[in-house]
Amino acid sequence: KFLLFSISIVFITVLSIYFLIFSQKSTKFSTIISGMIVPHHNLVKDRREKLFSEVKNVVKEPKTVILLSPNHFETGQALVQITSQTWDTGEGKIQTSKYVAEQLSKVGVKNEPTSFIYEHGIKLILGDIKKTFPNSEIVTLIFKRNTTFEQIQKIQKALKSPKL
Repeated sequence: KFLLFSISIVFITVLSIYFLIFSQKSTKFSTIISGMIVPHHNLVKDRREKLFSEVKNVVKEPKTVILLSPNHFETGQALVQITSQTWDTGEGKIQTSKYVAEQLSKVGVKNEPTSFIYEHGIKLILGDIKKTFPNSEIVTLIFKRNTTFEQIQKIQKALKSPKL
């Protein structure tokens, strides 16, 4: 089940969740960057920061950044959770996109802010996002290991909506 969960997260990250949608600033990349997979552990923080720095040089700042993480501690009730809080990072505050959060709630994603208190898969990336894209809003999602492929498909469909 864990392997299926991991594959599903990669699938949704790479194929459907847009991390950096908008046009390129240069021709360094032949396609638009629509997703990144980055490590959340600070053992490689310098490499993660370098990647964000390189991406900043080739894409326009997105309106919204979608940040996905496993629910490392399996906290909360729902399989997929979101928080609508404003994040305070060492680089400044990041607002949550209330509109995107509302759309996700329509497909079963639950607002459970207490699940995010110790979620390092989210917290350790926030400063990089704020430094790289200071004006972007964010949507943070955490997934329990028993999240179904059907639930991931519903989230994918909601995020691909032309209204977003």
